[in-house]
Amino acid sequence: MKIFSRLILIMLLFAYSCKHDSPFENIDKETINNTIVSDNCNVDTVYFVNTIKPLINNSCATTNCHDASTAEHGVVLDSYANIIISGEVKVFKPYDSKLYEVITDNGDDIMPPNKPFSSDQISLIKIWIEQGALNNECKNGVCNTDNMSYSYDIWPTLNNNCTSCHSGSSPLGGVNIENYNDVKILVDNSSLVNVLNSINGAPLMPPNNELDQCSIDEIEQWINDGALNN
Repeated sequence: MKIFSRLILIMLLFAYSCKHDSPFENIDKETINNTIVSDNCNVDTVYFVNTIKPLINNSCATTNCHDASTAEHGVVLDSYANIIISGEVKVFKPYDSKLYEVITDNGDDIMPPNKPFSSDQISLIKIWIEQGALNNECKNGVCNTDNMSYSYDIWPTLNNNCTSCHSGSSPLGGVNIENYNDVKILVDNSSLVNVLNSINGAPLMPPNNELDQCSIDEIEQWINDGALNN
């Protein structure tokens, strides 16, 4: 009888442990398997597909790092589920999440190691976790390209999707995208339009996370309007 009781107790403890170790304990299956799409964007919401996924994909889920083929230290960060699992994201609790811990580390364990996230990028990830680490996306209805602003519309897109590879002392391909002057050079020689659309023999950029058509349309409209530093 005692042996049977102990067995039941062990099984209960094991079940409890499994339940609470799950990275998805506070995320329903619908959220894991399906993206929550909003037609109207909320300026106070950080969206996974629009902001977090491209930021992590282009800074972390790269060759020789945390893409599926390399999986350095067993960590893969190329999808929502993998970011939650490998990043040990605790919903609503950024300070208990491994992902937030490594991007804010002050020592040798900081990630990404070669170009740490900026304070603004760290803040976006923190807010996303605080808001529930949702698998969400904002479509913003019809793509409106009127009155494009470099500061408010163009630079945030380029910063989140390109600067992780194209900045610092050894930028990929020798191409820097750190400020307006850098971007203007790529506009004037047509490189920016070519890589965003993979035309005229140019490779598609960003390679790991193609920009949505609306973002490309915004950049092209800004260029057509004179590519102003506005």
